[in-house]
Amino acid sequence: MGFFLPVVECKVRYLASARFEQELVLFSWIKEIQPLMALFAYRLEDKASGQLLLTGHTKHVCVTRSGEVQEIPYVWVESLAPELLGARDLEHND
Repeated sequence: MGFFLPVVECKVRYLASARFEQELVLFSWIKEIQPLMALFAYRLEDKASGQLLLTGHTKHVCVTRSGEVQEIPYVWVESLAPELLGARDLEHND
């Protein structure tokens, strides 16, 4: 569609060390969506014990190929995070 979601902010909180060959599970979800920005959240856990090793988030802004800030396409939100539509849903159901 010609849009991109570059990272504009990244925050990581390291809670415990991971070791070489340790099996890990990464959980990722869209925590917040606004017209121009999406916030992805992350959790990293040890597969065997479930111990939480890391939490974090990345903030992304929608831009065009030329780098102009653009509203996140409604179809992206509708397919990736329909539970976060909120007020945006009302705008598109006239």
